[in-house]
Amino acid sequence: PWHRVARMDIAEVYAPLKAQLWRTVILIGALLLGAATSVGMIWRHQRVRVYKERYAMAEALRASELRYRRLFESARDGILVLDADTGMIEDVNPFLIELLGCSREACLGKKVWELDLFKDIAAAEAKFAKLQAEEYIRTDALALETANGRRIEVEFISHAFLINQHKVIHCNFRDI
Repeated sequence: PWHRVARMDIAEVYAPLKAQLWRTVILIGALLLGAATSVGMIWRHQRVRVYKERYAMAEALRASELRYRRLFESARDGILVLDADTGMIEDVNPFLIELLGCSREACLGKKVWELDLFKDIAAAEAKFAKLQAEEYIRTDALALETANGRRIEVEFISHAFLINQHKVIHCNFRDI
C-alpha cells in the first residue's frame, strides 16, 4: 500500500494570516490617519471661526469707541470725566477747553477744584462730596471764571456710574 505523507511548514500555514494582518494594520492606520486629519481640520476650522469672531468684535469695539469719541469731541456742551474716588480729571472735551480758554494738558491730571474756574474751592469740594454720596447733582446757574477772567454762567449736571468696576463721574457744562 502506498501512503502519502503531506507536510506543511509553519511559514506556509501563517503566510495567509500574515498577509491578512498587514492589510488590517494598513487599514486601521489609514482609518486613524483619516480620523486625525478630520479632527485636525475641525479644530482648525473652529479656531479660524473663533479668531474671525474676535476680529469682528474688536472691529465693532473700535467702531463704537470711535463713534463715542467723536460724539464726546463734537458735543456743544463741555464734558469732564472724573475719577469718582479722587476727583482727578481723566478726560475733557474740546468744547469745554474752548469755553474755559485753557489747554487740555492744564486740565488733565488735576482735581476738579484745583482748576481756576471755581473761585470758592471749599464749595467745589463740598459739591464733589455731595456728588460722591448722591451720585447725581444739578445746578441751574453755576458761575465759572475762564482763563482770561471772563465770568460765565453754566448749567451743571453731573452723575456717577461704573465702568469696568471703576466708578467715574461725568460732568456736563452748558453755557447759559
